[in-house]
Amino acid sequence: MCYGPAMQNPRLRRALTGFLAILCIAGLLKSLEPARAAAPPSSASPADALKLLLEGNQRFVDGKPERPNQDTSRRAALVGGQQPFAAILSCSDSRTAPEIVFDRGLGDLFTVRNAGNVPSPFAMESLHYTTAHLGTPLILVLGHTKCGAVTATLSGQTEDIPETAKAIEPAVAKSKAMSGDALDNAISENVRLTVQKLSTWKPLAEMIKAGNLQIVGAVYHLDSGRVMVLDEPASSAPPSK
Repeated sequence: MCYGPAMQNPRLRRALTGFLAILCIAGLLKSLEPARAAAPPSSASPADALKLLLEGNQRFVDGKPERPNQDTSRRAALVGGQQPFAAILSCSDSRTAPEIVFDRGLGDLFTVRNAGNVPSPFAMESLHYTTAHLGTPLILVLGHTKCGAVTATLSGQTEDIPETAKAIEPAVAKSKAMSGDALDNAISENVRLTVQKLSTWKPLAEMIKAGNLQIVGAVYHLDSGRVMVLDEPASSAPPSK
């Protein structure tokens, strides 16, 4: 090995040796870091997809997001197509962005959002597209606490959201006989009735029956950031048209 004049200087040589040691330690520590949340395989099962969502939400709750799949290489990899592992029907509320709440990135989630997370014809067709054509194995219907659309429907102040309120009114009516907080009950029932409507809609019901799809309802809690699954995934049910 050839040394230049600089390396013959003992002080400089010690400094360089120390610097190289720091680089080696940094590399070792990097190798010991926990693996970042990888992109799920395109063959992920419904149970795998739900597990990935809940693991990401736990990172978000803990304040330790990994923000996977948000770099330029991921962006480039998706130019040719997408295979999202979960579809989210959620409220448009600015505090409930699914990619942040579930700590995911580009191409991971197929999100459909509207006020009150209602199953409008447009929302249902979008969910059918991702499950039938992109192979998405899970639909998560995500309500949230303090939902403005449900609050308005509950109070009868629906002048600005007449069509949305029509979709939410059955949940409000069903929840009135329940004990506990009226708004929380209506929010949960709105999610449950949406899951029921989606799971009995013929195009989706057939996929559920074949074991290729699960539909799950959950509520996002604004105060804690936690997503709470309400019930077991929807199973096969008599389809409706």
